[in-house]
Amino acid sequence: MIGLVRSSQAADAADFARLHALSFDPPWSAGEFQSWLERETTISSQVRDGSALIAFGLASAAGDDVDLLTIMSHPAARRSGAARMVLRTMTHQAASRGLVRWVLEVARDNDPARALYVAEGFREIGVRRGYYRRGEGRVDAIVMSRP
Repeated sequence: MIGLVRSSQAADAADFARLHALSFDPPWSAGEFQSWLERETTISSQVRDGSALIAFGLASAAGDDVDLLTIMSHPAARRSGAARMVLRTMTHQAASRGLVRWVLEVARDNDPARALYVAEGFREIGVRRGYYRRGEGRVDAIVMSRP
């Protein structure tokens, strides 16, 4: 088994920020994560191996939709299924609130994440040109939705 899947709380913010900094530039701060985790509209899950954070995701209920804000695995755990477990757990959490439509943005050059989303039923619905910064350049965001 990959690890234990569990809900998230504000006390997890510092761990989330440390893991986020391994893959995102600019990363979110612990304060930003704490702010999201304290909101009633937030849906979040994580996978841990003991005390080690393996993967986590954060989404926000927005009206009848769920906006996937961020999801990631530790670089050493990529392609292990941990992010898929997090996404599926958050899907169940959202469904228990009556929320089934998800929306997300993913960088055009993030092929592994795009493959995960397609495998989990997301479809492309639009493009946001130059949405992400990459050094001196910009990368388009693919907007995806499910169902």
